[in-house]
Amino acid sequence: MNRRSLAGFLLTAILCVIASTAFAVAVRADTIPSIDETIIVPRWRTIGPFPMGVREAGTDSLAYFGEQPFEEPSLKGSFPSYLVPGCTVRWKYFESDDDGKVTIDYPEISDDYWELITSEWGFAGALYSGLAFGAIYLEDGPRRALVDLQRSGGFRLNGIPYQGDSYGHNMWKQPVVLQQGRNEFRVGFSYRGSFTMRILPVEDDVTFVAKDTTLPDLVRGWKRQIMFSVPIANATTRWLREPFIRLSSDVPGLGGLFGAPAPIPPLGVQSFQVPVGPTPDVPLDYEADEVEVKVEFLDGPDGAVLGSDVLKFRVRDTSQSRRETFWSASTSSVQYYALKEPLDFDPHKKYALVLSLHGAGCEAQGQVDCYEAKDWAFVVAATNCRRFGFDWQDWGSMNVLETLTAVEERYPINENLVHLTGHSMGGHGTWFNAFVYPDMWADAVPSAGWTTFDLYVPMFLRKNVVLGEPRGQLIWNLGLREENTLMLTENALNLPILAVEGSADDNVPPQQPKMLVDLLTRRGYDVRYKEVPGMGHWWNDPDTPGTDCVDASWINEFWQKHERNPWPKRVVYRTHNYSVNNRAYWVTIDRPLKAYNDTKVVAEVVAPRTVRVETTNIEGLTLRLPEQLIGGIKAVPEAAVAHGGKMMVNLDGVRFVLEPVSDDTYSFHRNEHGLWEVGEVMVPPGAKTREIYGPWKQAFMRPFVIVYGTQGTDEEDEWTLALAKAYAHAWWYRANARTWIIADTDPIPDLREPPNLILLGGAKMNAVTARLETALPIVMHDDGVLVGGRWIPGRDLAAKFVYPNPECPGTLILVQEGQSLKGFKRLFSFTEIYSGAGFPDWMVWGDEVKLLGLGGACAMGFFDLNWRVDDSLTFWNEELISGLEADVQGADLAGVSSGVWKVGY
Repeated sequence: MNRRSLAGFLLTAILCVIASTAFAVAVRADTIPSIDETIIVPRWRTIGPFPMGVREAGTDSLAYFGEQPFEEPSLKGSFPSYLVPGCTVRWKYFESDDDGKVTIDYPEISDDYWELITSEWGFAGALYSGLAFGAIYLEDGPRRALVDLQRSGGFRLNGIPYQGDSYGHNMWKQPVVLQQGRNEFRVGFSYRGSFTMRILPVEDDVTFVAKDTTLPDLVRGWKRQIMFSVPIANATTRWLREPFIRLSSDVPGLGGLFGAPAPIPPLGVQSFQVPVGPTPDVPLDYEADEVEVKVEFLDGPDGAVLGSDVLKFRVRDTSQSRRETFWSASTSSVQYYALKEPLDFDPHKKYALVLSLHGAGCEAQGQVDCYEAKDWAFVVAATNCRRFGFDWQDWGSMNVLETLTAVEERYPINENLVHLTGHSMGGHGTWFNAFVYPDMWADAVPSAGWTTFDLYVPMFLRKNVVLGEPRGQLIWNLGLREENTLMLTENALNLPILAVEGSADDNVPPQQPKMLVDLLTRRGYDVRYKEVPGMGHWWNDPDTPGTDCVDASWINEFWQKHERNPWPKRVVYRTHNYSVNNRAYWVTIDRPLKAYNDTKVVAEVVAPRTVRVETTNIEGLTLRLPEQLIGGIKAVPEAAVAHGGKMMVNLDGVRFVLEPVSDDTYSFHRNEHGLWEVGEVMVPPGAKTREIYGPWKQAFMRPFVIVYGTQGTDEEDEWTLALAKAYAHAWWYRANARTWIIADTDPIPDLREPPNLILLGGAKMNAVTARLETALPIVMHDDGVLVGGRWIPGRDLAAKFVYPNPECPGTLILVQEGQSLKGFKRLFSFTEIYSGAGFPDWMVWGDEVKLLGLGGACAMGFFDLNWRVDDSLTFWNEELISGLEADVQGADLAGVSSGVWKVGY
C-alpha cells in the first residue's frame, strides 16, 4: 500500500469510527449534516425461507452444528431448510421498486405445498423467516438520515441494531448516521416476505411522531383538564437533556410550556407525556369539529425550536362516542379508552358498565362504535396499550384494571354490574381476565376467543420444544403456565359465562372456545355456548342494532340478568404465580410455600358461622368473614348457642374457634413445623413478595430506569446504549409508554416511587453493576460464570437475571451482562416486552441458543422464595457445561463458547 492509499485508508477509518460512535458522545447537531435526498437500496441479497417457531427468541437460521460449510456464508453457499424442494436454499437477488418496496417470493414453492404444510401443522407450519442484505455508498460522510422500515421488526446498519415498524403502521422513522463509503444493511423479514425501506433526509432535528399521538377528545359543554402524549424522535447525535414542548392555539386554555423529566437519547425516540394538560379555562363550547394545536420542541425552556407540528383534537358531543385519557401508573404513561355514555345520562344515577376488549389490530375507538348506546350502561373499550398489544395479558391485563379504575373514578358505576366482554384477541382476553380476576365481574361474554398460545398458534415447532432437553422444557413451561386459561377454568365457579362463536369462523375455529366450555361444563359451572350457524369470525345483521357478534340482543339480555355477588358461599381459586393476582372474593393468598408451583384454595361456608378451607402450596392465608357471609349472631341463634357467638374455621383439618373482630379479617400461617396457626405470615427480610417476585418481565411492571454502562471500551459503551435504546423503542412501540435512560454515572432520578433498574453491562462495563456485584447471586469471571454455588465454565457467555436491589428494598434490578462484547451482543436476542415469552428468573447462555433456542441455555431457572438458586427449579445443561469446560481448558479454543456447536454466521 503506497502512502497516498494509506492516508486515504486511515481517513476513511477515522470517519467510520466517528460515525459509529457519534450517538455515544455529545456532538452539536449541525456538525453532521443530513443526506440531501431520498436513497433507495437498489438491490438486496436474500436468503430464506427458514422455518421458525412461534414467539421463539435467540435462534439464528444461519447457525450450524460443527464447522461452517464455507468461508464466506454471506456471499455464497447454501443453507438447509425443509420449506423448499430439495431442502436447500440459496442466495437470491431482489430489486427495490421506486418506493423502496421489496417483494420476496418463492415460485419454487407451490401453493399446493403450502397447503400441505398448513393442513398438517396449521398456520404455525407456514411461518418463516429470512434475511436481506443490501448496501449503499456515500462519497462524503458521515451523514444523518431517517430509515423508514415498514413490515420488519428491525435492521442492522454497519452491525448496529435498530428497530423497524414491524406492523407497518407507517409512523416511525429511525434516525441513523451513515458513514462515508459503504453502508451495509441487514433486514429481517418473515411471513408474507415483503418489506419497504427508504432512507430519508432529516428535515427537522426533532420530529414529532404525530400519527402516534394519544389525544383525548374535547367535549362540548365540558370544562375539564386533559392529558396527552406525543412521541418525539431525536435525529441529533446528542442527548436532549431538558426537553420542553410549547403548545399554542387560537382556543384559550390549549397552550403553555411543558417540560419532560426524562431525557431523550441521541438518535432515539421518547414518548413525551403531558400528565397535567391545559388549564381548566377551556371553553364550554366549540364551533368546529376539530381544534388544531401547534406543538414545538424546545431544547430547554428558553432553547431553540428544533421541530414543530400540529396536533388535531376531535371535538365531540356528549351523545357521541369519545376518547378519554388517563395516567397509567404501571407503565408511567398516558393511555386512552373509548366510551359511550348512557342514553339520557343522569349523573346522579349509578349505571352498569360493559367493558369491551378489542381484537388484534383494532382500535378501542372502533371497538366502542360497534355497540349501540344503552340506557342502562356505559360502554367502554380499553386499549391493551396498543392495537396489537399484549394479548390482554401482562401489561394488557394491567391496562384492563387501570381502565376500570379510571372509569369508576370518573363516572357513577355500580361495581356489581361490570360486564367483561371482547372479541377475537379480546375474546381471549375476556377468558383470561375472567379467570384471573373472577370476583370483579358480573359475568363474562367472550366472542371468538381463543384459548392459549400453544393451542391457538401452536409452539411445537420451536427449537427448544423439538430439540431441547425435557428439563429445559419444564422451565419454559413453568414460565408460560400463568397464562394457561385451561388450567384456570376452575376459578369461574361464581361467574356466569356466555361464549359466542360463528360456526364458520376460520380465524378462531369453534374448537377453541369449545375446549374451555367443555371444562367449565364438566365442573358444573354456569356456562352457555352460542354458536351461530354459517357465521365467520366477524359478523353482523345489518337490520339489528349494534354489531351482532359483540352486541346482539340476546347478549344484552344475558348482561341484564346478572349482578356480581361479592360474598359467594364457596370460593375456588388457583394460580401459578401469585404475584399476578392472589385473591378472589373473601380469600387472599398471602404467601405460597414454594415458588412457581400451583397454589390453590377452596373455601366454603358449610354451616352458619362455620367455614371449611382446603389449601395447596400455601404458607399464609387471610379470610374476610363478615356477618353477611357467615351469618349474624341474631340471625342465626343456634350458632350463638353452639359457639357462644364465635366462629369455626376448619383449615386443612385443623379446627380454630375464633372470637369476632371488628374488621372481620382473620389471618393464618404455617409455623416452623408446617402446622397452621392464627396470625399473619412473617416474610423473611429480602424474600420474594408479590411485588418482588420475578420473572424477568416483572422488572418492567412498575416504574423503571434503564442504566447503560460507560466503563468499557468505546465500542462496548456504544453497544450498551444501543441496547438501552432498543428497550426504549420496544416500550414505546408495544406499550405506548415512556422510559428513562441514564448512564451508570448519573444519579437515579427521583420519581414518584423508587424505580426498578435495568442494568446493561456487567461489572467491567457498568459502574452500578460493579457496585452491587458482591451482593448478587450470579457473578461473571473471565473464564466462567458463578451461579449460586455452581460454576459454569466458558467464554463469551451472556447472563441475565432479576433480583432485589440490594440498595433499595422493595425494588428489582434486571442485570444483563456478557463476559465480552461478543457475549453482550447476545442480549439483544432475549428482550421480554411481549406476551407469551415464557422467560425465567435467570439464564446463562452462549452460541447454542442459536440452534436450540431456550433449550440451548447453559443453565436457567427460577429463584426460590428466598432468592436462592433451587435445583428443583433449575435446568443445568450438563452435556453443554462439560463441553464448555473442555473449551476453557483448551488454549487454542479461546473465544469459542462451546466445543459442541459452532455457528457459521
